[in-house]
Amino acid sequence: MIISRKEFDDIVDYLNKSAMYNMSLGAMELYHSNFWRWLMEYDVRYIGIFFDELDNVNKKDVEIDREFNNTDISFKVNEKYYLVENKFKSLVDKDQLERYENKFGNQFEKGKYLFPIFMQKYEDLYKGEKNIKWNFLQYEKIMKKIEDISDSVFTPSQKVTDANYKIIEEYVKMTRNLIKLIYFVIDKHYKDKYIFDDDVFKILKSIRLHDIMSKINCELLMEELKVRLENEFVEYYKILIESDYQKSAYLQARWKLPYDDNDLSKGYFLIGAHLQGDEIKTMIHMCAKQLGLEGIKNKSNDIKDKITNILYGYIEPYIFNHGVTYYSTAKTKKQRRYTGIEDGFEYLSIYKYIKITDQNNETNFDNICNEFVNILKPFENINKDELIKEIKKAVKDIKSLNYI
Repeated sequence: MIISRKEFDDIVDYLNKSAMYNMSLGAMELYHSNFWRWLMEYDVRYIGIFFDELDNVNKKDVEIDREFNNTDISFKVNEKYYLVENKFKSLVDKDQLERYENKFGNQFEKGKYLFPIFMQKYEDLYKGEKNIKWNFLQYEKIMKKIEDISDSVFTPSQKVTDANYKIIEEYVKMTRNLIKLIYFVIDKHYKDKYIFDDDVFKILKSIRLHDIMSKINCELLMEELKVRLENEFVEYYKILIESDYQKSAYLQARWKLPYDDNDLSKGYFLIGAHLQGDEIKTMIHMCAKQLGLEGIKNKSNDIKDKITNILYGYIEPYIFNHGVTYYSTAKTKKQRRYTGIEDGFEYLSIYKYIKITDQNNETNFDNICNEFVNILKPFENINKDELIKEIKKAVKDIKSLNYI
């Protein structure tokens, strides 16, 4: 499956010229799901792509739906539902699968969650659990099933002349080429490296595949980071590791420190590292209510900057004099802030970032994990009471200037 760089370039050229690929660019997940739905309407035997036990079902005995109860594809047979959750430019979310299962209740029979390539994490998503109803299916197995079922749907002469068979054949070819590109990037070109920009990445961007590559890459990095942090910190359980693959790929690991150890409902400080694109940040995330700064998100950017500068001046010795050390060639070192609503609470985050660069414009996983450790280490035994005392001083100054 792993291809050479020349084969990579040839596939990119093929995709650029492919009408079918270019029509898929608006929404790849929807495109593939719609194509499979068309196959099953064309011949009900194609349901066997996903569920072997349904490959001989009569068309009158099955209801095939797209986006029923927000599921990608659903099959209703004898009052039972078989569900398909397709992922292409977003990643598999176990919580989402369980929400679907709960939504259908006793009518849910089983489901398949799909992804273009094999990932061990997805294969093991329900490992060790009892009464498993969801199973992983990678795209290559879908392509093989389509070919096998097509052999029974079309006669040899129809394969030569039938326009629908030619469409199916081209679809399988296009999808297999996409799969080859992803494996080349993940398992060869970028293996164990954090990616954000190089000549291959620019090519992927030109064919609009860079986002899924970044998300897969970030998820692989997260798995390695979890192992590293668990080995590094005795109180690893206090570190909140999060990622977001829906809008953009980012990864963060932050100590979760309650404002009040006796009343966790008052919220938390989150202090640690955030990686996105070519920036790694040392950051502190604070609940505006606990700071006495409610309403900050509605202030002008000028006022927000003034508030940030005052807070930064007080908490710099506790937060920002530690952290990123490895990238001596950093181009920029700045402090920034953002505000918003999370879990119903208004928050203020202040961070200081640097650009991560080296001569090859890429960084391996081991170095990135080192940076997360470097940033998290000084906060392992932070004096929270002293930090709160300094923040209260800053808030007093902020209020005396009528910024809040």
